[in-house]
Amino acid sequence: MNRGWRNLVKAFSSGTPPSRNDQHLLETVVAWHQEQKDLCLILSREVGRHVTLKLPRRSQEDSQTRQKETLDLLLQSNSLYCELDVPDAPSPVYITVNLARKTISISTKLKAPGDRKSARARSNWLLRQLGNVADPRIQLLLHYPGKKPIRPFEINVLRENPQSVDDDSKIPPNYLEVRLHDGLAGDFSGSKKFIERLEAGLLDFYGQAVAGVKPWIPAAPRPIEKSKPGDDEGKQASPLLSPGDLN
Repeated sequence: MNRGWRNLVKAFSSGTPPSRNDQHLLETVVAWHQEQKDLCLILSREVGRHVTLKLPRRSQEDSQTRQKETLDLLLQSNSLYCELDVPDAPSPVYITVNLARKTISISTKLKAPGDRKSARARSNWLLRQLGNVADPRIQLLLHYPGKKPIRPFEINVLRENPQSVDDDSKIPPNYLEVRLHDGLAGDFSGSKKFIERLEAGLLDFYGQAVAGVKPWIPAAPRPIEKSKPGDDEGKQASPLLSPGDLN
């Protein structure tokens, strides 16, 4: 990152973010855009495929618009953010860097399997795919429709105690998010240390939580069963008799 990174982190973490025209702030936006390119290159080499940055069309076409949107997000949420698009991956890889909390979050988000009805069954579907993930930084988050809060669980704890996801709700989660959450504390302010942890965290997360994971695909609908010829024989109502037919 840029030379002013340490001062910028100090300002955000103390609750006094700089003004919009602060030179360190503008330099950080430029440095973050360069780091996004580096992350794509690093992951491309790791998987042998072309990883790209996922951007809105307006940001692709206008660098000034992209810088403004990054700056707006940083001032509104204290965060730097990007999405990496990996060919054939079940989801983009979402990266969030929170300067106020000094944390890095790397995640993917999958649609929960609709053919499983409970929270436990849906979370187990993904846990089986994750295999023996033992990294304590990696969590499973259950997302629900409506306003129900997101429920986070440590992967290790959930594997040992799968019933911990059970609750009184009759509505199961509709999305499952796997997230690596890394609190850097003092290492966050050091530009070199921050970059090292970010790039290593991306590779750790991809290898443990993305590679080999498949999205849920609903089964094709079955043909509607049609009645066979002769099934309705003898079931037709007899015609009404007129008084003349009785004579």
